Amino acid sequence: MKHFTLLLGIGLIFFSCQSDRIGPKPVEKVIKYKESIELPNGELTFAGVEDGRCPQELLCIWGGSVVIDLGLRSAKYEKTLKLILGQGSELQKAQVSLDGTTYLIEFIEVVSPTYRSSENPVPKEKYIVKLKIQTIP
Repeated sequence: MKHFTLLLGIGLIFFSCQSDRIGPKPVEKVIKYKESIELPNGELTFAGVEDGRCPQELLCIWGGSVVIDLGLRSAKYEKTLKLILGQGSELQKAQVSLDGTTYLIEFIEVVSPTYRSSENPVPKEKYIVKLKIQTIP
């Protein structure tokens, strides 16, 4: 019984680590402004943000949008990808190839700040976003 419990524990640790790897199955990643995450053959950096959402204290006809710049880098390649989260945006996700691997990257949400204020602008360093990333065969 002890051996079974030990093997089960090792298996759970192994599989929980594996679920965070980027591959054909979509993985959600939370990333801070200027932070980077590793891709199988490169790196993705949250490089820029423009917050055009309606400030919390105002009543707007349109909710606005958030634009992020993602820097993609590998040994041979460097590219900037712009994604937009907002009403009616068709640029919420994009396919991009990096050294022979094609990725589908989707901008899911702004984790922080959850709203914008016209009186107290949020520094870019406070932004955290959630992305969904997967490889496409």
